[in-house]
Amino acid sequence: MEDITKCNCSLDDKYAKQKEFIRSLEVKGHVGLPADEMAMAIIPKDLPLQPEDHIVAVKTTDNGDCLYNAMSLAFIGTELYTSLLRLLVAINSC
Repeated sequence: MEDITKCNCSLDDKYAKQKEFIRSLEVKGHVGLPADEMAMAIIPKDLPLQPEDHIVAVKTTDNGDCLYNAMSLAFIGTELYTSLLRLLVAINSC
């Protein structure tokens, strides 16, 4: 277990700049992406905010990484950072 912790902390140090970059991003990358009309139709209408103004459902790649794909879309408008986000979540225990 100690070897895993050392490896994890080493990776945490190696990707420190990427972590700071991700933390500095604003969640506006999805602006301008086409809405997924089927998913938009199932957003509850009784939310405190008007869904059409604040919530946009967009399609992600359905490869098992949909959470990370969605976060990458939210941050930068593409799924380019999916792998980096997964890695940063995995090593975020130091």
